[in-house]
Amino acid sequence: MKILASAYACEPNKGSEPGVGWGWVSRISKEHDVWVLTLESHRKGVEDELRRNPNPRLHFEYVDLPPLLRATVGRISRLRYYLWQLAAWRAAKRLHAEVGFDCGHHISYGAYWMPSFLPFMPFPYIWGPVGGGEGMPFSFFRELGLRGKIFETARFLAQRAFEYEPWVRTTARRAALTLASTAETEARVRKMGGKEVRICSHTYISAEELYSLASLPIRRDKPFRAASAAILIHWKGFEIAIRAFARLAKFHPESEYWVFGEGPDRERFERLAAELGVAKQVKFWGFVHRTVWIEKLRQVDVLLFPSLHDSGGFVCLEALAAGRPVACLDIGGPGFQVTDDAGVRVPAIHPRQAVKALGDGLIRLAEHPEERFRLAEGARRRALTDLNFDEHAEWIAEMYPAAVRRRGREAFRSSPVAAERS
Repeated sequence: MKILASAYACEPNKGSEPGVGWGWVSRISKEHDVWVLTLESHRKGVEDELRRNPNPRLHFEYVDLPPLLRATVGRISRLRYYLWQLAAWRAAKRLHAEVGFDCGHHISYGAYWMPSFLPFMPFPYIWGPVGGGEGMPFSFFRELGLRGKIFETARFLAQRAFEYEPWVRTTARRAALTLASTAETEARVRKMGGKEVRICSHTYISAEELYSLASLPIRRDKPFRAASAAILIHWKGFEIAIRAFARLAKFHPESEYWVFGEGPDRERFERLAAELGVAKQVKFWGFVHRTVWIEKLRQVDVLLFPSLHDSGGFVCLEALAAGRPVACLDIGGPGFQVTDDAGVRVPAIHPRQAVKALGDGLIRLAEHPEERFRLAEGARRRALTDLNFDEHAEWIAEMYPAAVRRRGREAFRSSPVAAERS
């Protein structure tokens, strides 16, 4: 089939939204011919990759705003996104006249409260995976600082307001199928009028990358070492992570915690590590390229990822594939990605409870390597089977003819990638 993909962010060898966009369009092109609309800024990365690895089924059309307009609204990301959708719609109409698309697929941005131009095209479309319906548990909200409380309040109010924005609601209601990355997002999309909604992992990594990560040997050296990789901001749960590690360090002072990433709260987290007496064991690496991060995975035992609202942790999937158990809160995307035989998943009832539970989990893994090795094998199985889209090629290939045949009027088969959590 001829598929038009809307991927505002799409670039190989990147994490987050660009990596998800590239992963999905690459995977779709194994069964269908795909034309991708994306930002001009992704051109170099995409074309370099296609020169190295040609893909005759994958075609790119780069769309951006005029320079003056781009300079004017460049710092207002949502406005730029909306204007890009209008520019992409014009490009899509021209392409459709030339190609004649059977179906569309909006991939990026993957937020359920941001619209797509695809409802205004004369063919059915799939929306997602979209996330963003996750919210911070109120008990955690109460212990935030002023800046964190302002951020989370603004985020909550913006989400609810944009749910009633006509363009967003039209996107939800006209989709033949919506892929939601979490149960929380599924509920929000249904409330907006989405009819066919299925839970499907937000994060995609190619089978080649998964098996490459799976080739990393399970670490058996000392000291016991945990790691995190994310933007250094309050909602990523670094305060919980550092406090949980400090609990481990009381019993195993030789253990280490490596933090990869930059962000506005780095100095606060560094001060917290010093206050807890673990500044020497907690190493802040700053931002590193993804290839460096993958190399560092060789040297760690566990990924610590207690994010308070995340649709799908890209690093979680990388760690699982590498056989590194993940310690996380049982909420949002990580709570879906990580099963009890692939890591330490604890309830998010209260900050102090979460710190104790995660700290106790780290202590158990440090003191019982056989348990860690068992979870390492379970992590790899989870990544290579349940979360490996190439294992479910038939379902992915069938999504598009199903959208054309049914246009949302009949039930779609549930995604095997959204298997019941154990």
